Amino acid sequence: MVKYLDRKRSGNISYWTNIITARFPWVTALLFTLCVACGSCSSGRSTRAGVGRTGEQVCVPGQAYRYYHFPFILEYRYKGTLNFSVTCNEMEGTLVMDKDTDLLKRGIPYSGTGHIYAFPESEYLLYTIEIALPDATVDGCPEQGFSLAISLPTRPDNTSLSGALTAYCGLSTFQERPLKVMRISGLLEETAPP
Repeated sequence: MVKYLDRKRSGNISYWTNIITARFPWVTALLFTLCVACGSCSSGRSTRAGVGRTGEQVCVPGQAYRYYHFPFILEYRYKGTLNFSVTCNEMEGTLVMDKDTDLLKRGIPYSGTGHIYAFPESEYLLYTIEIALPDATVDGCPEQGFSLAISLPTRPDNTSLSGALTAYCGLSTFQERPLKVMRISGLLEETAPP
């Protein structure tokens, strides 16, 4: 090990990491195994979304676990609300705008379903809801009807959400080139069952 000492690099962590992993590959395997073991043995405490810290379901499938009210601002101009319920990692939600936008009409409930994705390695959650609007028409779409996708990333204990509401031409089309991407942000509130 003495021959690897270099006074100029001895304080550099990446230098020592490279040396250790090159000379002792079993150390890397051991550290990886410990990380996986610790991650799988970590407490499965339920988070705000009903998803465990390691991503496992910690509630009864089919039983509504929690209810949320999300008053938001769209594109810094339009106000609206998103009310949704969570069953394990499944979501059902309704979006209502307080004012007409170029895509959505005021006071009309737009309902859809979605999922919650857990990323335990970064302790993040991603709320997603997909809404199909079969009877709506919008400039820029050749056919009638378009789809909305809401994506809201957050940490489990954070109530301030900021993400995107994206419009796509066609029904249940969420992989094509988006028609419009809008910023959505607000504060999430847990509510009592209706």
